[in-house]
Amino acid sequence: MEEEKQSENAYIVLSIEEAQIFYGIQCSEPFFIDAKLANVGDMLRNARERKNITIENLALKLNLNAEIIRKLEANKFDNLSGNTYIKGYLALITKVLGATPDSIIKAYDAQISNLERDGIKRIKPEFTDSLNVGLRHIFVILLLGLITLASIYDFTYSGKIDSQEIIAGDALENKKTNKTFFLNNNGKPNEMQTKTISIRVVSKTDLFVKDAFGKVLYEGIALPNQLLELVGATPYSLKIGDSDAVMIEFQGRILNLKEHQSQGTTAEFIFGN
Repeated sequence: MEEEKQSENAYIVLSIEEAQIFYGIQCSEPFFIDAKLANVGDMLRNARERKNITIENLALKLNLNAEIIRKLEANKFDNLSGNTYIKGYLALITKVLGATPDSIIKAYDAQISNLERDGIKRIKPEFTDSLNVGLRHIFVILLLGLITLASIYDFTYSGKIDSQEIIAGDALENKKTNKTFFLNNNGKPNEMQTKTISIRVVSKTDLFVKDAFGKVLYEGIALPNQLLELVGATPYSLKIGDSDAVMIEFQGRILNLKEHQSQGTTAEFIFGN
């Protein structure tokens, strides 16, 4: 029995739905995978084939090069520009296939650890020079836009993917118009619509967001692969420990956080007027 006792990192836990999506297994409780046997390529291929969609059609839907999907399904992670890009691809593809990115990214991390433990270095180093870092940021921003678009439609091209939003703000709301009213300096009511800010977290960083009424929408440590959908009255006030660690989308555009950097990559600013 002692041999059966393993740390949490020795297993990857799939939900009942994920077991069906990635392995075609019907079960009544969470499904455990030995981390030593993690195989991202098989998981992606199984999920895609169960959706009865070709690599070419999937690539067309996601506006990706089909060769990227082929390499991921073959576990050929070389020449895919490093972990940041690969995890972005995995998050994009699995979300469209009906699963959350967390499990397959954990499987990817476990698979890379297995390769490195065996002395096989498969992933190219992350970009370090300033030009490539800039290209990296542009590419990740494009991925974020694709993820947002992909979340709108499912594979029937007719239904919308269910979404959950983190609703924040104690402001008085007009239920018919979804508009918020507040008193201006003249004591007369102005109206303000609550809006959504989307924050994709690439790497760990401190994050603080509050809306125009001082309601804290988020405060604390933001972790990699989180997608925060925050709703509140504009303008928003933000403090970001490392602005290179997040991508922010507001009203269909990506914010250029470099414009707001003060010390190093720290950023503190107000936007959304």
